[in-house]
Order: sequence, then structure tokens, then C-alpha cells
Amino acid sequence: MLRAVFWNIARHSGGCGGRGSAVAYPQLAPPLSSISDALSRVAKRPAVLGTPRGGGGEGGEGGGGGRGERECGSPGRAAERFPHRVCAVGHDLPGFYRGYAALRYSGTRRRDDGESIDALLRRLNGRLKEAGSVEDILEIVHEYGDDFDYIHVSTAVNVMFKLASPRSRTMLDADERFRKLIDLVRTRCRRFGPQATANVLHGLAVLQADFKVDAVDEELAEALSRAVEREARNMEPRHLAMTFNALGKLRVAAYVMPTAGWQALANRVAMLAPQMNFAHDVSNILNALGKLDAAAAQMPTSGWHGLSRAAEGVAPKMNAQDFSNILDAFVKLDVAAAAMTTTGWRVLARRVEDLAPKMNAQDVASSLHAYGILHIASEELSWRAGELLEAAAEREARNMNSNKDVQMTRFGCESLGMRTPSALRADPQPPTPKPQTPNPNP
Repeated sequence: MLRAVFWNIARHSGGCGGRGSAVAYPQLAPPLSSISDALSRVAKRPAVLGTPRGGGGEGGEGGGGGRGERECGSPGRAAERFPHRVCAVGHDLPGFYRGYAALRYSGTRRRDDGESIDALLRRLNGRLKEAGSVEDILEIVHEYGDDFDYIHVSTAVNVMFKLASPRSRTMLDADERFRKLIDLVRTRCRRFGPQATANVLHGLAVLQADFKVDAVDEELAEALSRAVEREARNMEPRHLAMTFNALGKLRVAAYVMPTAGWQALANRVAMLAPQMNFAHDVSNILNALGKLDAAAAQMPTSGWHGLSRAAEGVAPKMNAQDFSNILDAFVKLDVAAAAMTTTGWRVLARRVEDLAPKMNAQDVASSLHAYGILHIASEELSWRAGELLEAAAEREARNMNSNKDVQMTRFGCESLGMRTPSALRADPQPPTPKPQTPNPNP
């Protein structure tokens, strides 16, 4: 290493003569003790690939290029002469030494079998995306998990939850390969960006909440909550929607989320709400806020106004599920309902005429219940919209499997003055049997 540095000194001083010589520029010939001190400081820091700052001026005859030439970056004769070296940027070094300490070899990284690491990583990500079953993903984790970076971990979880089914629970809970993937999440989440954070949290929430897989313990939840708090300020609306939806499902993650994490999420929602133009994003965020009191408590007033305007703006794009979820959220969030304008309620009411024929049993129950409570909203319902909701209730009543949906539908119909569906009416009392007259001639 010292030889390389001395070569640089000689090269930049121009040897023994010329305009760039050490005689003309004595400051370019530092003492050996200064060089050793500089190298000792550099050796304590990891090597960082330098970026070109432009070539320096040319020296005289026999003189080298100026300080703009480096042993890293595209320009510079030193980079051409020593392509195998990687320089430290060395911002903490004094003038002459900055950028000249060759620390380590940086050729193409290769595995023992000769395949470059970069090619392997790209191939692994492609295989994960093309996996056709949970078993395929677990096999890749088993064989190549030690080579995974945070992108592979995010991809594996994101693809796995889409391929999982209720039958996956027994297999995953007992599979060491799945435990290895969870350990990889725990160790790699420090490097997650906003998309990886949202993908992994959402995927694990679906596996645990919907398929009852034992995926997230308190330790992992704390690590993921730190990632959320760190990356919230960089999240886009779709990332926020996935994160809020996951936290609404995953109680252990919501439980360990610090107040600072909720504040970061709420502030980001308030900032981006005016730009939200996807109904599903607005629906997921409002629906989750209706379940997460700690998050709702941190939402600024501007956030509620922004979300109410967003709900009004995306109303024409809503499907039946988005519509019913947003109405249900307004029931639970008084402050959000108060921020809704009369125009907003009117826009939502118009959507009933389009969406009521497409609603399933749960959508009908949620919508009727919400309109039964939100009188300011039900006042905007047209006669036609009321008829269509009544018809939807009659149609879906037989598909209401939960007692909650039945009670919500009955309440909504009674509050709105609609006919209760025949399938939900109280069963008539069986007729009282007539007393039998004893036979006088037994």
C-alpha cells in the first residue's frame, strides 16, 4: 500500500524535474509520518467507491495529472494503470491524501463455481418471481438463502403470500426453511427501503392474520416497526396503503409501534392525501385508521381534510368494497366524517346507484349500517339509490353468514325506513296446537 502511495507522490510531483516537480511544488512531498498517519485513519474506514470529480490539470514534461485524476471513477490515467484498485473517498483526509489510498482489491465477485455474484443475485430474483408454489420459494430459500440480500427477502415474502392458502399453515409452521426466511427478514430489514418495508409487512400480515401462520413474533415486529418509522417519510401512497392495511391486520406490530412511528406515518399521509388518486389506497388507509386508535390520534387536521377530499375525488373509481369500507371508516372516525363536505356526501350517494347491484352481502351490510348512522350522508341518497340498496339487501340476505352482518342490515333497513329482507325477518311463531277432544268412545 505504501508503495502505491509513494508512486502517486512521485507521479504527481512530476519526478525530479518539470513544472510539476517536487522542487517547484514542495507541498506535494509530505513526510513519511504524515503518510502513515493518513493510511492508519483510512484503514479504519470501509472502502467506498469514488466518483469522478473531473480531471485535473496536466503537469509539465514528466509531470503527472492534477488531483482530479483518481484511482477510481472513469476518468484519470491512474484508473487506467491500476484498474484493480478501489480507492477510499477519504473525505476526512487532508488535501493531498484524499482519494489516493488503495485499500482493497475489487474485481468481479465470483462464487466458488465461477458464477459472478451479481449474476446470481439477478437470477435468484427472477426465480422467486416465477415461483409457482410456496414449496418452490422454500426450496430457493433453502439452497440460496445465505446469498439473499434485502431485495430477495422482500420478493420472497411478497410472492409467498400470494401463493399461500389456508392449507399452507400446517406446512409453514413446521418448516425450517420458512423459519430461515423469517430470520432473513429479521437480519435484512435494516436495509429495507419504503417498498420493501411495505411489501414484507403486508405479506407477513396476510400470512399471519388470514392464513393463521405463525410468522411475526414481538421481536420481529419491533424490527419492522423501526423500518416503518425510518422509511415512512419516503413512502408513496401505495406504500402507505399497504403499511396501514398490514398494521390493521397485524396486532403485534401495531402494539409495538412507537408514537414516533405513528407520527411519521400520519404526517406522510397528510402530505400526500391531496395527491391520492387510487380508490383502493384511500379505502385501505381510512379503513385501517378506523381500527388503529393510536394512528388516528396522531393525524393532523390537515390529514383528515385531505383524506375526505381524496375520498370525494376517487369516488367515481371506487368498487363496491372500497365504497363500503370508506363508509364504514366514516362511522368509526367522527373527525373524518366531520371533514366531509355536503358535496362529498352527494358524490358518494350517486355511486350507490352504480354499485348497489354489484355489492356482496358484506358490502350491503356495511353500507346500510353506515347510512343508518350517518344521517348527513343518507339525506343525499336519491329515491332510486334507496330502492337499489333495498333490492341488494333482499338479494344478499341469504348469503349473510355472520350474525354481525344480519344485525347491521336489519338496523340499516329500520333506520332508513326500508323493508327488512324476508330472509332476515323474525321467524313467525308456530301456530298453537288445538287441544284434542278426548274420544268419548275409546
